[in-house]
Amino acid sequence: MNKANNSTNILPYGLKKRLNTVFLGIILAFSLLNIFSLLWISIYSKQLAYHLTKQSELQEAISSVRDMGQHLFNYSRRNNSDYLIYYYNELSRFKKDINRLLESEENNLIKYQLNDINKMINTLEHSAQNMFKDIKNNVQPIYVHDTGDYLVRLSGYIITDLQKISEKNIKKLGLFYVEFSNRIKRMSILSILFLLSALIVTILVSQHFLETVTRPIHILADHLVRFGEGNLELRIGNINGPDEIGILCSSFDNMAAQIRNLVNDIKGKAELERKLNEQQIARQEAEKLLKESELSNLQAQINPHFLFNTLNILSSLSLIENAEKTTQTIGYLSELLRYSLNTSNKKVKLKEEISSIRNYMAIQTLRFQDKLEYIEDFDPDLPDIEIPGMILQPLIENAIKHGIEPIEQKGILSLRIKTAGPREVEVIIRDNGAGISENVINMLNSKVLQTRSIGITNVKKRLEYYYGKNVFSIYGLKEGGTECRIFLSDIVSVL
Repeated sequence: MNKANNSTNILPYGLKKRLNTVFLGIILAFSLLNIFSLLWISIYSKQLAYHLTKQSELQEAISSVRDMGQHLFNYSRRNNSDYLIYYYNELSRFKKDINRLLESEENNLIKYQLNDINKMINTLEHSAQNMFKDIKNNVQPIYVHDTGDYLVRLSGYIITDLQKISEKNIKKLGLFYVEFSNRIKRMSILSILFLLSALIVTILVSQHFLETVTRPIHILADHLVRFGEGNLELRIGNINGPDEIGILCSSFDNMAAQIRNLVNDIKGKAELERKLNEQQIARQEAEKLLKESELSNLQAQINPHFLFNTLNILSSLSLIENAEKTTQTIGYLSELLRYSLNTSNKKVKLKEEISSIRNYMAIQTLRFQDKLEYIEDFDPDLPDIEIPGMILQPLIENAIKHGIEPIEQKGILSLRIKTAGPREVEVIIRDNGAGISENVINMLNSKVLQTRSIGITNVKKRLEYYYGKNVFSIYGLKEGGTECRIFLSDIVSVL
């Protein structure tokens, strides 16, 4: 790993530098153009917004003065308080507009005109207050009407002055717009020229760059294809200088030389390997013949069908000789043998497994006489499910051999099967024998195969094989003895 890192660190980055130089140059040129355009547009946009805002404020001020004169005139004629409210609203709006104009105006002459207009508004406001007092004091309407007419004329003078300022601003706005349009045209022409120049330079640089990059890659790809087709004598040489592509080409030459050496070595070893394979095949054939011979000998020594037929003959002889128990025992053994031959690794009905256990326990009861008591406890509505064959018998045999045989008192072995679900049962095998140690339980859980528990281990493995999970548990009882629990259900498919 360190060598790989060191070799990576000393590799040149010529291709990377060339890529960075070309693309960063293009990006920088376009970025500068965009930044300049954005700054220029931002400056002129602010100036245009200033003139437009000023013009809008002047128009609003003119509208406010016109409305004030009209409201004062209507109030002088009709004495309606609503006109008075409208007047004060327009007066407040006008003062805000005139103050904004005074704050933003940079021309001293226009600012002086705005101050005069502000004084005229004060005069209009003072005269309006006098008219309000006259109306309140019930002065003759003719005097009030004269004051209303005067206020209308005064508002007209103010409007005239504001319109003059507005006309000047419009002229200035027109000049600014003409200048702005001319600048836009010049900037557009410059931008187009710059873009065309940048595009031409980019195309030329890109073509040169692609030519210096793609040509060596094409040569390398062509050599790789021909090398893969079997032409092992190809060489590229240094065609691009000290950058990554040049290193790829020289690495290809080194790799090709090493492969040629390996091919020569492989050809030299092929004959030897062929001879070794022929010897190994001959040895495997001999071992196969030996295994077949051993299997034939074993089958000749023990033939289950021959044993089953012999048991049937013994059963018939014992029946002729009136040996009822012998006949019965041989019948139990025959049924067990038939069941084991027919089931092996197949699936069976639950009732068939139970019948086999009864035959087995009948033989064990005859063997142990009064020392062994067998108890069955089944739910009356057990489902007739299909389960793996020969699952319960090894567990019961283990309970008798390792649990009940070593004790002196009477052994009790119980088999209880109860419904655990729609198509599921729980099987409980319990004995009052010598019990089981924690060490044995731990070895069973850790799948360590021991001679004493090989039957339980096989059962556990078969159940996991069929159901894909652990459905078996075993533990010692406090009062002495051992209990096994198995959850069995229909086998969907056998792997």
